[in-house]
Amino acid sequence: MKSMIVGGADVSGDIRREGQRNYISFLVGTEEKINRIYRDIDIDGIHMSELSDLQRKQVRDNLNFNSSDIQVWCFHVQRQRIEESFINHPKLKNPKLPKINIHKNFDHHLLRSIKEELQNFLFPRHQEFSDVTIQTDSDMRKTIEHWKMKRSSQGKAYELADAVAWFNQRQVNLNFCNHMDLRDFIKTSMEQDLLKR
Repeated sequence: MKSMIVGGADVSGDIRREGQRNYISFLVGTEEKINRIYRDIDIDGIHMSELSDLQRKQVRDNLNFNSSDIQVWCFHVQRQRIEESFINHPKLKNPKLPKINIHKNFDHHLLRSIKEELQNFLFPRHQEFSDVTIQTDSDMRKTIEHWKMKRSSQGKAYELADAVAWFNQRQVNLNFCNHMDLRDFIKTSMEQDLLKR
């Protein structure tokens, strides 16, 4: 029997420094492994902004991604800043381009950066992208749709993704989390697609 693969995604940012949607966390794993990691943290309802400092330390100390049954990424993307730089860009190939196309282009290059790794995780487990349900809130809903994956509202995988995004925004390094700074890659790739030479 193939194990059920689920995922979680979340964003974090700040208005003052780098804008909203500055970090994106994304994880996929077997349901069994995600449930076990969640159980080991031993907090019911991991919403980092609502936890006490002591509880946050408990999350940090017990967050263990050291397993071949889970893959965790955190992307530094400055999404809000990058997308805004295109929306009013004087060299935009199509100035009538709706914002949704800019969002889609961003999502395309974000997925490009992990597609091979993600396939290497899913395919041996007999899963296609379209088989996997990603738990997320409204911030990542469109991205998951653009990636042709299923989406459900929050659950344990989403709460783990919330913790990953929260720690990254605060420069707290997490073991076995693949940290990727994609700011230049995405911006340059979008420039090639969207701007006139």
